[in-house]
Amino acid sequence: MTAAPDRLSNEAPDILIAAFTHRRVKAVRAMNEAKNAVRTIDAQARAMGLPVAGMRGAIGMMNIDPARMEKQQREIAHVLRSLRADVEIEQPSLFESTTDESDADRSQRLWRAGWFAAVMDLPRDGGGYTDKDDRADWLRGFDAFLADFASLELTETKKRGRAAAKAG
Repeated sequence: MTAAPDRLSNEAPDILIAAFTHRRVKAVRAMNEAKNAVRTIDAQARAMGLPVAGMRGAIGMMNIDPARMEKQQREIAHVLRSLRADVEIEQPSLFESTTDESDADRSQRLWRAGWFAAVMDLPRDGGGYTDKDDRADWLRGFDAFLADFASLELTETKKRGRAAAKAG
């Protein structure tokens, strides 16, 4: 693919979106380890009484393109659905629902939370759930992503091998 698509496509498999998000999360984590210069500058600015948050906000406001922002929000909503993130796009769900949730709905929500945790490269700790069934649902989602991710990586490795064999 040489150019970004003009519009969202429902043809991209969820695992492909999730796998690339997982890779990006790991790369960003590694990149953050190299940001000591920015942290030092911010600390110096704070020590001098400068409004660091205000400076960051001003820089962001100077670079806003309304059309790009709208497109980005649509893309974020699409990615969140693909990652099975347990949020509502219009209004984020900050708290677990404790009413009007069937056992099957709760099980599915915990599975999605586990899947999302694996995508975000979080520890395989059961999501902090102590209930045996809740923890099992969360771990099933976590492991499902890892299995799909491993399968995708194996497929990609085979494709690279075939392409190298054709070229050689």
